[in-house]
Amino acid sequence: MDVKSASRTLDVFELFAREQRPLTLSEVATALDAPLSSCFNLVRALKGRGFLFGVGPRRQIYPTRKMYDVASAIAASEFVPVLGSIGTGIVYEGDSTPVLAQPILDAQAVHITIAPATVTPGHHAVLSGTVAPKVAGLHVTIEKFFEGTWEPVGATLVESASGTFHTDVSVESEYRAVVADDPGLYEYGYSNGAYLTVKVPAS
Repeated sequence: MDVKSASRTLDVFELFAREQRPLTLSEVATALDAPLSSCFNLVRALKGRGFLFGVGPRRQIYPTRKMYDVASAIAASEFVPVLGSIGTGIVYEGDSTPVLAQPILDAQAVHITIAPATVTPGHHAVLSGTVAPKVAGLHVTIEKFFEGTWEPVGATLVESASGTFHTDVSVESEYRAVVADDPGLYEYGYSNGAYLTVKVPAS
């Protein structure tokens, strides 16, 4: 890969960071002021390496979690370079060791709520969630926290235009949602945790 290709690769990810939505190949080429054929070859290479995936009927593309995973692995190492006076995302603790102030955000922003938050035995609550950008057909795995680990308890799909999903839950636990284009493939977003309490009514 030459310097121009490397620079254009970074431009692609910076473009998605600005737009926060899936883009068509022509939109990418126009935004980068690059030939369509060059963008096609670059996108094909990034998809082949698992950094981009295709979504929607318009053959749009969007980054996977792989860039996040790679960056997280680098950030978790003992050596974290200092960015001089810029300091973006870097803070200093008591021993002047530079550390990341915030984790890198997931490609998909996922949020869930459970209502009602408390139910009686034999009744259920509704776990509702939203995904941004609103990509229809993404797979959502519902997980609950059990004995120190997250385990899948159900699955649903992101609804078409609204970017929402919902399912019923009835077991007392903390829940989260994991979004992916296909079950078992790259995961693009984890939601916050939401807790359901099951309470026996007072006699």
